[in-house]
Amino acid sequence: TADRIAFEGLVQDSIFVRAAFDTHVENFVNDRDDTYAISLAAAYKSERVVGGLQAHYRRTDRDEPSNDLNLVTIDGALEAEVGKLSVTAEVLGQFGGGDLQDGRNDVSITSFGGVLEAELDANAWTLRVEGGYASGDSDDTDSKLKTFTFDRDYNVGIMMFEQPMPLFAQNAPNDANGNRNFDEVQLGNGVSNALYLKPIIQRRLAWGFSAEASFLVARASAVPARFANRKSYGSEILGGITYDGIDHVELDVRGCVFLPGSYFRNYTVDAFEGFDRPAVGVQMTGRLRF
Repeated sequence: TADRIAFEGLVQDSIFVRAAFDTHVENFVNDRDDTYAISLAAAYKSERVVGGLQAHYRRTDRDEPSNDLNLVTIDGALEAEVGKLSVTAEVLGQFGGGDLQDGRNDVSITSFGGVLEAELDANAWTLRVEGGYASGDSDDTDSKLKTFTFDRDYNVGIMMFEQPMPLFAQNAPNDANGNRNFDEVQLGNGVSNALYLKPIIQRRLAWGFSAEASFLVARASAVPARFANRKSYGSEILGGITYDGIDHVELDVRGCVFLPGSYFRNYTVDAFEGFDRPAVGVQMTGRLRF
């Protein structure tokens, strides 16, 4: 949560500019809030091209100067249409350093992430390909943080980067642990340290139904030397049916088969030696759009 003072303006009906100052509300009423941010943004819009750039500076200024943390985020986005072909791209970089609240001191932050998506509308058929990159860290023992993580709500699959895997039952299940053991989880619920590609084909059917099939493949963008034989996350085969025949209503049912890569297969500890079994998932969603 933040309190914001902002100026926004439109120049010649096509250029948008904004400047803002934020005071972050982090604690209870009587506690000190020590984080503030400044952001500048500019965007351009025409009939076929939309592009923008935002720079965001965030500072945590604690009582002790050695505990300060500075972070600069630069985010650029572009959308363009050429006939039946549309292209969307976003690239983001974060730079900064300081001390973190988890006890790590004098860290430096340099991370990058990006997504590129191209879509061709061929009447009843839609062909789309999406690729993404999130930087990783080849040395997780130093103070240089290079791993980038997408927003947790950005989903590219049903299993991969969406469900913590692998997941086990507890030896002593109870209400607190929900009979779920996360000790051996190798891949969490966010696109992080990853390079992925996802081609998609969609066919519009009758009465508001659409069928879709896609294939997601991903690998780590960087791993420490001890993980040299664990670079591939694996692949995911997906298919689904969508219904949007009623205004503002969208229903979706889809399933997938996840095939583990070397990141799972070559994982070895005393109790386990590799996770190589496929996993199957089903997802059903309903949305009301206004």
